[in-house]
Amino acid sequence: MKNKNNKILLKVENASFYLNNKALIKEVSLEIKQGEIVTLIGPNGSGKSTTAKIALGIYKKIEGRVRRYTCE
Repeated sequence: MKNKNNKILLKVENASFYLNNKALIKEVSLEIKQGEIVTLIGPNGSGKSTTAKIALGIYKKIEGRVRRYTCE
């Protein structure tokens, strides 16, 4: 089913996260719109959980930008 409501809920732009001078993720961008179901897939250690934690605001010291929009 095609999403008729294109309202953006989350936008991650060029996000990078470093721990102990090692890049855990580098320049990740994604956009999630209202009504979408999104799945991150990949092998162990590929950055799925780190990307989710950045999107949720758990990791705050990142390079790049995360924008969360309210749903009305």
